[in-house]
Amino acid sequence: MPRISDMLVKAIVYLYPTIEDAENSQSKGATGFIVNMAFERKFGDAIYQHAYLVTNRHVVDADIKVVRLNRFDGGTDSYLIPDGSWFFHPDGDDIAITNFRFDRRVYDHLHLLDTMFITKDFIQEQDIGIGDDVFTIGRFKFHEGRKRNLPSALFGNIAQMPEEKILVRQATNYTALQEAFLAEMRSIGGYSGSPAFVYLAPYTHRMTKEPRGLDNKFYTRLLGIDSGHLPTEERIKDKDGKMMDGWRVEGNSAMAVVIPAWKLQELLDIDELKQQRSEYEEKAAQVLSEGGAISNVTVPDDNEPSSA
Repeated sequence: MPRISDMLVKAIVYLYPTIEDAENSQSKGATGFIVNMAFERKFGDAIYQHAYLVTNRHVVDADIKVVRLNRFDGGTDSYLIPDGSWFFHPDGDDIAITNFRFDRRVYDHLHLLDTMFITKDFIQEQDIGIGDDVFTIGRFKFHEGRKRNLPSALFGNIAQMPEEKILVRQATNYTALQEAFLAEMRSIGGYSGSPAFVYLAPYTHRMTKEPRGLDNKFYTRLLGIDSGHLPTEERIKDKDGKMMDGWRVEGNSAMAVVIPAWKLQELLDIDELKQQRSEYEEKAAQVLSEGGAISNVTVPDDNEPSSA
């Protein structure tokens, strides 16, 4: 694996149940990340984008609704995400997103682009499958960073392709069959909602495929969203080695469930969000024509955790 780009690390934010938990770096919580989509309207050479915060639906259902951001001055600020501002996948996939604008002059964060999302066509073109390198960046809750968010990476490999839906059980009683990859990357609690990436090295030759490239480029693509890990269950024996009825202990299989990035794209493309983006761009065009700035554009239901 090469060094991970700072762009990927700085897209990560931390999520907590309350402002107090965020300020005191309490262990309960999860991970989120920022995704941008380019405007459909063009305004000369300027590039404008819509921003979203992404996490798991089971995180939101657990009433984890405070986001903590890193400041350029070394500290953090925490903001409450308003109730009712989240959007969920209509098919029940474990994804949640909300509009998310922040002051880029104050907060030390970047974003992922939707052009990084893996697609089924890309999987076929690049012969992606079992064994390909995967990493995720998120919140290691046992050493997350007390004064500021310090995301940590986990590394592993694709263990199973999303050919058959997986039964995902969550602590919030959210249970559903999910279209998902399995990735063996020693998954632990706190990484729910973190982005998982597939890394494709240059000069990789497959026995039945063309080379991935003859230059020094490599591919890092958003494989999907970490939805947690699959548990194991072992029966308990007594001191004589006899199985005890009804007694079991749950373990961690280290197999992370990764909801595919194309499910995130489907959520971003629901009619309500398309309409929101269209309205925002319409107002942006009006503001720009009057000599104003995009940062002054507001629309109903726009979530602004800071004075953008």
